[in-house]
Amino acid sequence: MSIPVSAAPARYRGAVGELPVTALTSDSAAGSVVVVDGAGRWWDDAALAISAGAAAIVVSRPAPAPAAGVARLAGAPVVLERPLLRPDTASDVEAAQAAAPSASALVVECHASAAELGAALRDALGWVRQLAPGAPALLSTAFADGRGTALIDAGGGVTVSLVAGASAGAPPCGRIRATTLGETRLEVELEEGDIRLTTTDAAFRRVWPTRFESAERIALRRAAEAVRSGAMPSDLADYARDSALAEAIWRRASDAGAEASTS
Repeated sequence: MSIPVSAAPARYRGAVGELPVTALTSDSAAGSVVVVDGAGRWWDDAALAISAGAAAIVVSRPAPAPAAGVARLAGAPVVLERPLLRPDTASDVEAAQAAAPSASALVVECHASAAELGAALRDALGWVRQLAPGAPALLSTAFADGRGTALIDAGGGVTVSLVAGASAGAPPCGRIRATTLGETRLEVELEEGDIRLTTTDAAFRRVWPTRFESAERIALRRAAEAVRSGAMPSDLADYARDSALAEAIWRRASDAGAEASTS
């Protein structure tokens, strides 16, 4: 059964056409998967669509959102298209981790334009959450002029070194590289349209198959499955965790800068 989709972004209208069995175009929010542009106050637009009877929401490339705005959407099936945190790549990473000895440390690098750094940092922290054996907790930060580092306790005796910064030459959505350090090194590199996953040990280096499906198609398929099955995606809860850690990093960095300026 095809699920009606009400999509404003052109990228999604094209994706609907590529999924004739899964989706069909609709002009009404009622009973449809509604695609919301994440560039603005997407939490308000999503709430309006839900009140209009939307069956599920897809948020395209969500900008940073206030915790209260995200909390308003709790209980609704919401899929977030996070361009640097793709669920298909996350599944490959999970499989790679399961086949390798536990890592002793993680390094995550994140670079984006100043305008996109907030969203890219949240996606980078999503990879910290994905790769960490436990719940990530901030230990320390050192930031200045839009660049800096953070040390994160990943649980299980594993620490994460996060390097993030604004870069004028970064790709439109930014770039992330996450590396596990141990007997087997796992490395995932992501920018829009270019994803590479490799695992390396003493014997060989494996390059995992490239994923070609667009992020828009993946998001629509996940939303349609949520409507059919009634299962609730974890996207909002995961985003809230990543956002809380990002805000803690910026807040501690801001507090440190204020202390330095008054000393």
